[in-house]
Amino acid sequence: MAVLYTANLPQIAYSAQQVQSNESIIAKKMGIEMYQLMQNAGESVFSLLWDRYSFANNILILTGKGNNGGDGYIVAKLAIENDIQVKVFSICQPDELKGDALKAYLEFSEVGGVIEQELDFSECDLIIDALLGTGLSGELSGNIKRICHQINQTGKPIISIDVPSGVNATTGGISKNAIYADSTVTFIGLKKGLLTGKVKDYVGELYFSGLGIDEEFAKTVQSPVSYLSEQSMLNKKIHREQSTYKNQQGHVLLIGGDKGMAGAIRLAGEACLRSGAGLVSIATHIDNVTSVLQGRYELMVHGIEDGTQLAALIEKASVIVIGPGMGQSDWGKMLFDTLFCHQDKIKVIDADALTILAEKELELLNCVLTPHAGEAARLLQSTNIEIESNRFDTVNKIAKKYKTTTVLKGPGTLVCQGDRLNINTSGSPSMASAGMGDVLSGIIGALIAQKVKMLKSENSENTKQAVFDMTCLSVFIHGKAAQLAEKDGINGLLASDLFPYIRRLVG
Repeated sequence: MAVLYTANLPQIAYSAQQVQSNESIIAKKMGIEMYQLMQNAGESVFSLLWDRYSFANNILILTGKGNNGGDGYIVAKLAIENDIQVKVFSICQPDELKGDALKAYLEFSEVGGVIEQELDFSECDLIIDALLGTGLSGELSGNIKRICHQINQTGKPIISIDVPSGVNATTGGISKNAIYADSTVTFIGLKKGLLTGKVKDYVGELYFSGLGIDEEFAKTVQSPVSYLSEQSMLNKKIHREQSTYKNQQGHVLLIGGDKGMAGAIRLAGEACLRSGAGLVSIATHIDNVTSVLQGRYELMVHGIEDGTQLAALIEKASVIVIGPGMGQSDWGKMLFDTLFCHQDKIKVIDADALTILAEKELELLNCVLTPHAGEAARLLQSTNIEIESNRFDTVNKIAKKYKTTTVLKGPGTLVCQGDRLNINTSGSPSMASAGMGDVLSGIIGALIAQKVKMLKSENSENTKQAVFDMTCLSVFIHGKAAQLAEKDGINGLLASDLFPYIRRLVG
């Protein structure tokens, strides 16, 4: 059987509304009936079933009354025609079906298909979720919520058609009892809400089928949201000329490491070195100098007691990273205030510096903010739940509020600058480990410092584009390094385990 889906996902993502509003327009333009798209969708899902779930001899398909349900009836018909035992349970009566969904049901009936009167999971070895698709807004209704809960409790593999029921394909919001799919096949345009945050646990393995109109759709419908592949990211790498020397590779100053917190600034500093920065200075608490320097003598480590000492270091640096291990004592606040007297410097603001920033009213220039959900909540005076319910809205709000490039960390990390937004494709659960954010800050500082040094002009738009590109590349390299480093196991991966892989990826 022909493979009608792919794991190689498109590099542009859309809202569910963009797909819904334009699919019929594109199909009409191409002379394709909408029912043909429904058939193509059902055949794509059946192709996945046949190819990757060949053990399934008895499948249960749950259908709704919309086009997602129609897709389910197409799959059921194909199962009957290929001698696979199939049962269909619908949340609506056949007389409630309309249009193409009704036509698909009638074709299913013509080959002997019937709708089950009772929902029974005991005999099936695979469940197909064709309940809601992209039409969800708000929470699941009572009956569907109960059914989805029952599905999740079976422990049986689940394929969701287009979108797991209970997931908002635009925002990534998750309703209570949303379906935990093992695989999802999405159609026509990649839905951005399936790609970031906790929703990735619900989507499972994501596959794509363009249904024959995806290329025309991509040409016609514009989106500022990219989902750049590994190759596209690595094409942004910095290539050194033979004649280069250290001063042409940027000088990064990293500020942080209050008393007793030397580890964070050391991790950030070494990540900066391993990412190719020509010179790396560290401004830290005077008690930390020996421990930060020990074993990594390429770092230029300075004990800081007052703002005058720090100001002298700031003047020499091309990019500054502030926050790792900095704390929120008077010493940390002094470092922060001293730095922000120098608005001309490109800054990467992380960790404790973000908490201090949340308490101030500052106009930022040339900055990259790197919050996780908790830090983002502080920046917006919000809650973690609100942040995770719509990560796209969150990262846009922070980027606009502070006029910065903003990195919202987490699965499918988002990088936003103005109208530009990229969803990161790399990463792993192994990254839930202390110090990972410090390593990311060091990589970002190093790559921006090198790229800005290479610019032929001081045009502000060129600088902004360079900052965005290098931030996206840094996030990708960080996640990819973790994927490579976890070959001996996901649990127990240390932030410092990434260093040899960062160096390999930076090249």
